[in-house]
Amino acid sequence: MIDHFESAKRTVRRAKHHIDDLERQIIAFTDNNTWTYVVDLDADGSHQLHKIRFSRSLPDDLPSILFDAVGNLRAALDQCGYACAVAAKSTSTKHIKFPIAKDKAHFLKTVPGCCKDLPSEIIALFRRCNAYKGGNEVLWALNELCNTKKHLSLVPMAAGRAILKIVPTADHPLASKFATPEQIAKGASPAGFYGLVGGSASIKEPGWNPSKNELLLLKTDPKKHVNYDANVSLTVFIEGIDILRRTPAVVALKKMLNTVAVIAEAAESECRALGFA
Repeated sequence: MIDHFESAKRTVRRAKHHIDDLERQIIAFTDNNTWTYVVDLDADGSHQLHKIRFSRSLPDDLPSILFDAVGNLRAALDQCGYACAVAAKSTSTKHIKFPIAKDKAHFLKTVPGCCKDLPSEIIALFRRCNAYKGGNEVLWALNELCNTKKHLSLVPMAAGRAILKIVPTADHPLASKFATPEQIAKGASPAGFYGLVGGSASIKEPGWNPSKNELLLLKTDPKKHVNYDANVSLTVFIEGIDILRRTPAVVALKKMLNTVAVIAEAAESECRALGFA
């Protein structure tokens, strides 16, 4: 028996292969102690600059692996449309594209044209996916990543969060006020340089210096008697699309993978229910 959906399934499996590869490389990078906590004196000599300095950049091929994954996932959606058309013995396979649009208004206009050669039940299924910004934003972001590839050679991927814990030394006047680091964090005043200070090694963050591969967390007065304990949790994010900037890259890609897999399964099930396959 011919499996019209085998191509879509194979492409989804290939996307999973790339996502797994990306995850392995990110884990290898983040587990390799690629950063150092440093304190430099500001150029004006009046402040200490607390930084996280990375010894090396992310692997150059990570964006390429990302492109391979999202390209496979976007292709699998269109392959589902083709499979449905062939299974239903449609007279034309010209307008069978899976619809994704920038907003709801454009989505509603797009569906009738790009899907008109598909059975009405499949058109309804694709319409329910709401693949637009403000609807199913996982699908919208997937499409945006694919379109970005056409205009940029790489999608910047930045290495993730950093936390600086600031604790008064024993001889500091505030030291007796807090018994534990946790209490210090809760009762701290950022203006007084006590507590937790976080940063993100994003290319769009003002504290990130790509030429030096370092992240500025905090400026302090050298006369303050405090201890500093930096704890960096490296996570790779995808830059360029707002809704992805705060979601780890692998997490975002796995959501896309699961969403596409569910749509492919639903399309195949609908075709079987209709007696097409």
